[in-house]
Amino acid sequence: MLAALEKELCVDPARYYASGFSNGGLMSWRALCERSNRIAAAVVVSGPLGNSDVEPCMASGGDAAACVVDPSTQAKCFDASRTACASPHTPPLELFYSCTNMSRPVPVMVVWGADDPHVPFYGGIGVESVEGFATPPVLLSVDFIAKQYNCSARPFISFRNESAGGFAECSSYSGCQSSANVTLCVAKHNGHAWPGGLPYQNACNPMLPEYNYRRCERIKERGAPISSNFVTSQQLFEFFGMHTL
Repeated sequence: MLAALEKELCVDPARYYASGFSNGGLMSWRALCERSNRIAAAVVVSGPLGNSDVEPCMASGGDAAACVVDPSTQAKCFDASRTACASPHTPPLELFYSCTNMSRPVPVMVVWGADDPHVPFYGGIGVESVEGFATPPVLLSVDFIAKQYNCSARPFISFRNESAGGFAECSSYSGCQSSANVTLCVAKHNGHAWPGGLPYQNACNPMLPEYNYRRCERIKERGAPISSNFVTSQQLFEFFGMHTL
């Protein structure tokens, strides 16, 4: 496809980027892993890198949803208290694509809604999962890529926005091979939707291919929370602007 585009259009082959949401996120992972020699950078939104048999790590108070195994420490909760997990567990990660033999480390930003009911941030099978298979904690996938790039063991906070009752935060790894950037951004009060985007209305429009009656009814009943604390499209263009082949 890239070769065809180069024949038909005026393009800069040093500025091919991959980005997608949900299944489009899977496509972006595949482009990153299997066409690393052609992709300058990627932004993945709510798209898992693989699947996994997840056994949730229980927090000391019994709140499984608030506790996830941090791959860097093996025993940290991802809630405000940061209390230690009672039963640390690292689930195996079964990759969808071959991401272990990339020709170069591709800079990647991973964006996720903390309240995603389809592909849960903390892993497992989402309560509104369409495919019905378990996905690993997002931290596990990002940590896998960071290790592939020989990044520093601990990420640092590179973005934070607390306003209007919401919260968004990005963590970035430093010291990666070839100065590749690996960043994870999490938006609270954001479901399976593009953070900073428009409400999930396409599922309710019968004239669009995204129309889905059952999903539309769920949206009407529960709403599709979208955070305004992280504008993905803006961050995407800024991220891509920093990277070329």
